[in-house]
Amino acid sequence: MQKLLCAILCFIWFVKLLPAQAGSLDVTFGDNGMITQLPQSVLNKAYGFAIQPDSKILIGGYALAGSSNEFVLTRLLPNGDPDLNFGVDGIVETSFGTDALCYAVALQADGKILMAGGAATASNGSKDFAILRFLPDGTLDDTFSVDGIQTISFGIGDDIARSILIQPDGNILVSGTSTNGNNSLMAIARFKPDGTPDVSFSSDGKNTLAIGTIFTNGYGMALLPDGKIMLVGAAKFGMADDVALARFLANGTVDPGFGVSGHVVTNLGSDADSGNAIAIQSDGKMLVAGITGANRDFVLLRYLSDGSLDPDFLNQGIVTTDFNGSDDYANSLLIQPDGKILVGGYAYQGALPDFAMARYLPDGIIDTNFGINGIVTTDFGNGGYDYGFPLILQSDGKILQGGYSYFSGHTAFAAARFISGLNVGVLDYSASVVGFIAPNPIIQSANLEFNIPTAGLFKLQLLDQEGRMVQNFFSDKYLESGQQTEALFFSDELPAGWYLLQLTGLGHLWNIKVLKHQE
Repeated sequence: MQKLLCAILCFIWFVKLLPAQAGSLDVTFGDNGMITQLPQSVLNKAYGFAIQPDSKILIGGYALAGSSNEFVLTRLLPNGDPDLNFGVDGIVETSFGTDALCYAVALQADGKILMAGGAATASNGSKDFAILRFLPDGTLDDTFSVDGIQTISFGIGDDIARSILIQPDGNILVSGTSTNGNNSLMAIARFKPDGTPDVSFSSDGKNTLAIGTIFTNGYGMALLPDGKIMLVGAAKFGMADDVALARFLANGTVDPGFGVSGHVVTNLGSDADSGNAIAIQSDGKMLVAGITGANRDFVLLRYLSDGSLDPDFLNQGIVTTDFNGSDDYANSLLIQPDGKILVGGYAYQGALPDFAMARYLPDGIIDTNFGINGIVTTDFGNGGYDYGFPLILQSDGKILQGGYSYFSGHTAFAAARFISGLNVGVLDYSASVVGFIAPNPIIQSANLEFNIPTAGLFKLQLLDQEGRMVQNFFSDKYLESGQQTEALFFSDELPAGWYLLQLTGLGHLWNIKVLKHQE
């Protein structure tokens, strides 16, 4: 009997030690892996994520306050609880103009927080791009455009920003859509760190591009290593929408060397094709996630740097994923340090949508080790709709997905955290490559020491939490076999936080997690 009891206890202990399935909810976060939050009592929608170096989580969106929407920013502790030292009970609400809508959040190197979207601030009632900056405690930063709020107008109609990026030099890029009568255009603007428009960017700090014959909407943005800027969205020709991709030079003008007159259009054969998110691989190839098909399936496309579809990516550069025969909408995209591709959004399960994710291997094949046959859906259990939007990868490898959920008769900010299956300590995918970096955390410089068994060409890059290359230390550098020492100098413009240093070459892949501090 004692032997049987011991065996049972040992089995239970062993099961507890088994790693969780990739794609399963992280039960240490919130309520069994999920949180919902009601900044206002009626309508609350979250669209933006950022993670601070201390692992606190910023969620941005908007909420209905009275008769008008306002920007809302909330901060969570790493376990999902509200950070009561931020704003009021962890929430900052900012009313300005009329019907203020926030769709993006970014974190500066100095800890200041940027939010972007649109709001009507002029007498004609149309919305303009709106950018707000907050101090780390959640108060508006009055060194940014005097009062912490900046707007810019592109024309007579509504202008709404959907994406925001911080360049290595501290300048701020914001992109989205500008409407003008019955037409719309992709729109982009650049601001200096103090919030003033950068007039060296397309002569007046802003630019637009029409691609479709009726409308062109901008949804996602990515920065290329050479300073060029990629925008992705949808362009309407007649009754059909196509995926639209555009490239701008670092000075804000359309790049005539990309596609046709700076843009590429991909017709996937349905009347509702759209590119909603974009990410750049370390080899320069571009991934775009969006929707296609009569039933709105996830679509993932990979383009070569010239804008042509990559024939080596599964079905001639195109992968579609149907969750359950109903509408599925892909809204976000990230590249893991191991090269796997994660796409997030929502999928209808019958009449109601749930958070949804799909993960793919680097060649576009669905990753069957993730969730159930490569897909994950999450029902918040509130008897209503759950709409998923942003994705972000934490420094510990866990996946955060945000959006909004029906909750207690209203819509609430919602977030869920998942196990990715990544090991983000010192990763040694090839046992013959070993090394370390010191000091770690780093401020500006560090020494990387490693040993390689065979001489050859190697590449060393720094990746952010979304798998994007943010600094290239060397490419195609010939290294002799044996012990190597590299003195690394990290850009002053890099925000504080967690990064992955990745060495590749001769079939080897080695990553080490580094923490960047500010002086």
